[in-house]
Amino acid sequence: MFFLDNYIQRMTRKYKEKFIIVPTLPSKDGTVKIKVLVMAVKKLHQKVRAAVLHNMTASLTDKLAKDTTNELFLPSTLERISGELKNEVKTIYPIEKVIVWKIESKK
Repeated sequence: MFFLDNYIQRMTRKYKEKFIIVPTLPSKDGTVKIKVLVMAVKKLHQKVRAAVLHNMTASLTDKLAKDTTNELFLPSTLERISGELKNEVKTIYPIEKVIVWKIESKK
């Protein structure tokens, strides 16, 4: 899944809260740097944002450890990961959109 920067800018206009998570995490056969864009209509309190960040980072660590780097570059895998992240964070706060924006393989 590849998004242009202009598309991301237009899409994020209506959201008050936007933040990007860029962790470097291990996968089955290497290290992957992944960029996740999180958007919510209303502003989040600092404690809620911290809980969402912590939960997403922990969840990403588990999800990426199960897949190889070749599998992670498939659009279906990226959509599955973003959907699962959105569903897992619903208990903390109902995030409207989670997009895996970019992914890069590190050796």
